[in-house]
Amino acid sequence: VRVKAGKTAAAAAKGGKKAKSKKKATGANGDKVATQSGVGASSVEAAGRLLAHDPHAAVTWKPGEPVPYLFISTVFENISETTKRLEIAELLTNVFRTILV
Repeated sequence: VRVKAGKTAAAAAKGGKKAKSKKKATGANGDKVATQSGVGASSVEAAGRLLAHDPHAAVTWKPGEPVPYLFISTVFENISETTKRLEIAELLTNVFRTILV
């Protein structure tokens, strides 16, 4: 039996994966403590930037006028310059929020 890296011989024989131990956060009296499990630091930072965006300040056209092509094309140019998924989502969200104002 060939054993892949990261698996124990017993786990390979059973066809299962190597077990990972997980520690649960507990307080001084043994109660569970809330953690930000599954939320990365960049996600929290991106959420803060979304809240900081002021759609009224980004509007350069008068109410009722069509959205200028330059506004949308600038956003698409910024999107083409990044590969970060959260940054792209943030740019698009801010554009839609600005257009809807």
